[in-house]
Amino acid sequence: MAKSPFSLEGKTAIVTGGGTGIGRSIAIEFARAGADVALCSRKLEHLEPVAKEITNLGRRTFAVAMDVRQEDQVKGVIERAVSEWGRLDVMVNNAGASFRAKPEDISINGWNTVIGINLNGVFLGCKWAGKQMMQQKTGGVIVNIASVAGVYGSTMMSHYGAAKSAVIMLTRELGVAWGRKGIRVNCIAPGPSRPRATWTCSSRRGPTARRRTTPWPRAWAWAAGARSTRSRTRASSSPPTPRRG
Repeated sequence: MAKSPFSLEGKTAIVTGGGTGIGRSIAIEFARAGADVALCSRKLEHLEPVAKEITNLGRRTFAVAMDVRQEDQVKGVIERAVSEWGRLDVMVNNAGASFRAKPEDISINGWNTVIGINLNGVFLGCKWAGKQMMQQKTGGVIVNIASVAGVYGSTMMSHYGAAKSAVIMLTRELGVAWGRKGIRVNCIAPGPSRPRATWTCSSRRGPTARRRTTPWPRAWAWAAGARSTRSRTRASSSPPTPRRG
């Protein structure tokens, strides 16, 4: 029987923001496809149920509380994955957060927080995953999760849209720079995803306005399995309302 194009049998992966929403769905689908998956999130309690589900699927996993804005923490998770599993095949930079506010009402602290998580966190994940993958004969794959807000903008989350737009450009730049080194760098720009509970981010404002998302289509497989060494951006045709992460 021909091997499935979505198979990740024997691969190892890290998913940031892997405890809820899109990140959770990616992590579980990776495990179902055959990968061992390391999970990272700011709250360990969000990761533990996902880790248990991955273990039940017969795959190896570990969960780490991590702030993607802290370089030493990002580096440490990648080093642990390599130490335990021997290599890193796939890095998914999914962690993200935002809040709704008019541009003129965003404080510099609010701006820096959103840019720090959504852009700096992606850069640090790419940097240290890329360094590791350059040392491997097999190279690797990096998948950055952006948003249609980075393509079309978002009037009530301008900081988020700016960060996600920068993620798209960073992906393109790294795809060109690292493609010759055996590293594929791809970007996915999802539209809104239906939450399990009320989509509170659509009505709440301020830094505490957050929401959770539900399983999302297998665009990750397209990105992780794409053969081209050029970076790619997949944008949804949905209205330009952003999502968390």
